Amino acid sequence: MTTTMTAVTRREYGGPEVLRVEQVPVPVAGDDELLVRVEHASVNPADRYFMLGTPTLVRTRTGFGKPKSPMFGIDVAGVVEAVGAGVSGFAVGDRILGGSGNGYAEYATVPADHAAVLPDGVTTEQAALLPVAGATALQGLDLGKVGAGTRLLVNGASGGVGHLAVMLAVARGAEVTGVCSTANVEFVRSLGAADVIDYTAEDYTMRGRTWDVLLDNQGNHSPAANRGVLVKKGRWVVVNGPMTSKVWGPMRYVVGALASSLFASQTAVQFTAEEDSATLATLVAKLAEGSLRPRVERSFPLAELPAAIAHLGTNRTVGKLHIQVA
Repeated sequence: MTTTMTAVTRREYGGPEVLRVEQVPVPVAGDDELLVRVEHASVNPADRYFMLGTPTLVRTRTGFGKPKSPMFGIDVAGVVEAVGAGVSGFAVGDRILGGSGNGYAEYATVPADHAAVLPDGVTTEQAALLPVAGATALQGLDLGKVGAGTRLLVNGASGGVGHLAVMLAVARGAEVTGVCSTANVEFVRSLGAADVIDYTAEDYTMRGRTWDVLLDNQGNHSPAANRGVLVKKGRWVVVNGPMTSKVWGPMRYVVGALASSLFASQTAVQFTAEEDSATLATLVAKLAEGSLRPRVERSFPLAELPAAIAHLGTNRTVGKLHIQVA
């Protein structure tokens, strides 16, 4: 196997202009890792934050003055090239999806407990769209206790997490209302949403109805307004919030949301998704059965990753942005 590979790196923090296409050494799998020949990847807001180094809170993971590693990129899917000495359940040649930290490259190491084998009929292109957004959607629905008959409101229903959450909730038998812009109303309806609210024409907090659960991907309403759209024992699952601080990012909003539930009958919960093997296996099974159909808005070759991340930064992406590696 070759000893060098093409990767997109960032050796300093900044906008897409700091990204470079370089030749770097192929990584070596640790005892609990897989070495994967990456075929496809996708872009997440977290990848953009790791590039920017903003909010400053992310630098506790990536390094303060400059990135500890030039490599980044979470979502990957491809073929296992080597298996760490302590890994079981995987073999060279397996097609897998996983959560990496160095995925914008021809080869990546993936912790074995953040990977799952793909069955026949599921492509690596489909799978690469799922690790972060799919785990967030699935675990958010679990926290909201969404099941058959649940009346669910998804704020930000056309985005990466939102569109997957709509499909997963519909498959559980929930009654889903999606919130999106005018251009995406028909798309969200096609995912199985029973009702769609165009936020440019109507504020969901003013509709005068209530839901059992709010899956909030936007954080664009006050805690009081969001509690007002929930039933007495409703649950508000906070996925994201506005970047109100260059240091703390959305945490001020999140803390306010959580604090507000101390004095209300509704419960607010916030979480950081984990791309663990069990979650990824569940998502893959949904792909295989056809109840999950991730949408690709645009596809970019690896060398055009800067353009992909710049596009993500417009906050207008419908579904996911795909990166073609191999």
